[in-house]
Amino acid sequence: LKTSVFAKELPRNDAHLYLNELKVYVCYRRHLSTFLKLTSAKFELIAWTPAQEAYTRSLVEVVERSHGVKFAHVMSHCN
Repeated sequence: LKTSVFAKELPRNDAHLYLNELKVYVCYRRHLSTFLKLTSAKFELIAWTPAQEAYTRSLVEVVERSHGVKFAHVMSHCN
């Protein structure tokens, strides 16, 4: 994933989320949907990032809605 508050910094805008009234644009990497669907059929998905927990949870919710998968665990280094 790539995110930015500036839409023009990304090759395309696949989704967005709001974090404290700030609109954050999301660009999915190619084949992400296929990867998530194949791996979620056999494994629990875990999201980890050094970002703040509120940002991490918001981003995971967007990915889950967009790709029809569910993450078993969401961890942030800043917890």
